[in-house]
Amino acid sequence: MEEPDEHTSLVKRVKQVQRESEESKQQWWAFCELEGKNRRDPQRHTLHSLRRFFQLREQGGLPKTRLEPGTHQSLVQKVKDAVRMSPELKQKWGDYCDKQSGGYRDPQRHSTKSIETFFEFYAAEPPSVTSGSL
Repeated sequence: MEEPDEHTSLVKRVKQVQRESEESKQQWWAFCELEGKNRRDPQRHTLHSLRRFFQLREQGGLPKTRLEPGTHQSLVQKVKDAVRMSPELKQKWGDYCDKQSGGYRDPQRHSTKSIETFFEFYAAEPPSVTSGSL
């Protein structure tokens, strides 16, 4: 059950974090992209999502900045961050690799198209890091 006071408090903390530095703002944006919703307004996130952001931030589990969209390396990093942040996505990535790529789990060994396919069809998230779609 959502606790309105805690949700409001965490929303304020996210806004404060974003004002601290460009790096902090980029961390929030990267988290939003990795969560698959790309909603930057903290008010639109669930209490669970806000708690998760601060937990990952305290553990150093968030990328320092967002990578330039559309590059292969940005997609590779997106996979690495996603599987580190979500056991469910880690399992989906492993299943995808077993079925589609001969078991190679290192995203660097996948093509850009392969990674885009994973996010579009297996992770139920459009490949927001590219300008074109499949």
